[in-house]
Amino acid sequence: MFTKLAFRRYVEHARDVVRLHPDRIALLGIPPDRPEPGYGYVTTRPVDDLACPSTFGVHAFEEKPSAEAAARFVADGALWSSLVMVFRVDRMLELLERILPSEVADLRARVGPPLARLYRRMLPWNLSRDFLPHIVQDLVVIRADGIGWSDLGTPESVDRTLAALGRDVPWRSDRRRVGA
Repeated sequence: MFTKLAFRRYVEHARDVVRLHPDRIALLGIPPDRPEPGYGYVTTRPVDDLACPSTFGVHAFEEKPSAEAAARFVADGALWSSLVMVFRVDRMLELLERILPSEVADLRARVGPPLARLYRRMLPWNLSRDFLPHIVQDLVVIRADGIGWSDLGTPESVDRTLAALGRDVPWRSDRRRVGA
């Protein structure tokens, strides 16, 4: 299952990639163990300007594909998107500004309504669907082997994670508590 030391090692590697290439957003990619239509997928490409092990360019980013497409992605070697990212804040704001220019201008200026009111004014959008697919040329993905993964986005993924941790699922019919 999840190995904290390995996870930390990959995050540190992502940090090092961004230090060497401050214009990039580094994303951890998880090798899938099954097709999962509820996850985001990253298809990779070689990248010439990076001399970093296990680091690839991003060809495409696909959020929550059909079951058939998820199976194709897995067969073709795509990675799950963990949405664990390392980036320079100024670079992320620059990229966000391409898509949400007025909202980012408000944030940069730090003038006007308090932040909570500013957020209420913003139209809802999804990072995985509405942003990442538009900046693939700025993304790199680091293949994070051996850390296990669940995005905990469905009851089934919570069940799988708790089972892998040897914990009881609290909503099972026997009503046992987690960790009891």
